[in-house]
Amino acid sequence: MKKIQVFIVFSLIIVCLPLNLLSQEAPPDSFNGKHPRKGAYDRQEDKSKQAMKAIMIKKWLEKEMPELLEQIQVISEQYPQAVKEFKKSLNSREKQRLFRHKGGKMDKDIKVLAEGYLKAELESYVLAQKYKESTDENEQQKIKDDLLNILNKSFEIKEKLQTKVIEKMEQRIQKLKDMLKKRKGLKQQIVSERIETITDNRDLTKW
Repeated sequence: MKKIQVFIVFSLIIVCLPLNLLSQEAPPDSFNGKHPRKGAYDRQEDKSKQAMKAIMIKKWLEKEMPELLEQIQVISEQYPQAVKEFKKSLNSREKQRLFRHKGGKMDKDIKVLAEGYLKAELESYVLAQKYKESTDENEQQKIKDDLLNILNKSFEIKEKLQTKVIEKMEQRIQKLKDMLKKRKGLKQQIVSERIETITDNRDLTKW
């Protein structure tokens, strides 16, 4: 009799356990500690951010490099995967720096180098797709040679671009240093004007 009672209790536990588990919320994802539903929301949010970036990049290309944008649209018909990979690369932090400039306008010398660099990058993705699709060893070797040339070109342009960006940064830093030096020389005048401003209930943005 005692054995039967134990068996009944054990059976009830086994039956009720799955029901109890089903009534609970799904456990957090074991990799990121997030609830699966929240993870799905985050992924959707990431997709929205990527879509916004794509729109921003397209608008920037329309404004700064319409010729490159037209080239991308033409190539996408024949080499869609290459264009997809190229567009994905534009979301990298490194390339995003190309799209952020004071006043929203690129310096002409930087613009020329940036456009040349992006065109070379696009061509490299096209060659990579051609290589993957080819089954002929001789053709693959020729594509590899072309890819080597275009990547060397891309590297050299990128090096010039980075040098030019650094030069522009150094020029801006020098202007700030000159401004600071001038401000130090006018210390007494600036302080006196500040006193007058505070006591006269006026605002001086130059302070």
